[in-house]
Amino acid sequence: MKTELLRPQPETIRRAADVLLNGGLVAIPTETVYGLAASALDEQAVRAIFKAKGRPQDNPLISHISSLDRLDVSSG
Repeated sequence: MKTELLRPQPETIRRAADVLLNGGLVAIPTETVYGLAASALDEQAVRAIFKAKGRPQDNPLISHISSLDRLDVSSG
């Protein structure tokens, strides 16, 4: 897996978005630590987070959405 260090600038944020849209992982800073991000809609990318972190399958991940209208409650 190739690792790139991207500084927070418009063009590198677009690059990080492309990585996510293509099933890749992106480390992102949070208030206290770095988080590992992937598209929650991409099963292989989610599996890659579990593998990269050595996280057990029974330890769920957090998913973030941009707004409530992006939440599909009909499929649950």
